Amino acid sequence: AGAEALALAIEDTPNCCIRHLNLSNNQITDQGAGALGRALTSGGQGGDGPRLLHLDLSNNKDIGDRGVAAIANAIEKWKLPSVSLRSCHIHSDGATFFGKALRSLAMNKKAIDHKVNVDLSGNPLGVLRGKSKKDGGKYSASRLKSTATATAASYMNLFKKSVSPM
Repeated sequence: AGAEALALAIEDTPNCCIRHLNLSNNQITDQGAGALGRALTSGGQGGDGPRLLHLDLSNNKDIGDRGVAAIANAIEKWKLPSVSLRSCHIHSDGATFFGKALRSLAMNKKAIDHKVNVDLSGNPLGVLRGKSKKDGGKYSASRLKSTATATAASYMNLFKKSVSPM
């Protein structure tokens, strides 16, 4: 409820003076994270640039794949250039939202000079559970390789070619 209240305040204040918002360790849920992301991309903001420079939602264990979709959309729309989501509960589907947002930015000629920071460290992005020891267990290289998709590989190749190092 608190994150949603902050989201309403951000959405209703077109010239918001907050540039760095640290909401780490606050028991924010998917619903609260989604509300924050939607508030950042909402209309009536004035200007094309980001309103918030950095959002830290680290160590909120109830933020998962569903909650980060709106945050990734804010990055894609260039309304949030930096986000920390360390040690939440984001899996591969949530990481895919960020991959698509970064790909979209890389393909956008207007956004070619934008620098983006996304910190997803400490999340179970690639945890797989093997069905048996014969499968090699949850971290076996063969199991991970066999489940990798062509889409993920193409995103990484495009990302390496399109995004300059900071």
